[in-house]
Amino acid sequence: MAYDVDIEVQEETVDASKIIRTLGTFATQDQVPRVLAQESYRHAFSQKRRGFVDWGLTDWPGMLPDSKVWCAAAEATVLGDPVAGPVLGGATFTMNQVVPMIGRIKFRLFIQSSEPVPLLMDFWVIHFV
Repeated sequence: MAYDVDIEVQEETVDASKIIRTLGTFATQDQVPRVLAQESYRHAFSQKRRGFVDWGLTDWPGMLPDSKVWCAAAEATVLGDPVAGPVLGGATFTMNQVVPMIGRIKFRLFIQSSEPVPLLMDFWVIHFV
């Protein structure tokens, strides 16, 4: 598919030491116990961006094509600092095409802003194991 806009490509590595992982069990309709792993992770991207960007986060242990991923984007208070948290800024974010893959995740984000903004993303992931 062709787009009438330029789409940047940005790739960064997950800080695996910051992934919070918990294990749990649940039963399906057939009463068979299943195991799931939940992960939460906050990533502060290292560069300011605006417009369409195809993002990739690599080296994510346990990420598989059937992982379920929810994510939220916000302006970061401090560029590259996940601890400083988000700020309710003037940019508008639209998330598209979240694609979990083996050891990585890809997604497209549109950042509507007159200036590049620092980006902070929160991820919640469920892996059925």
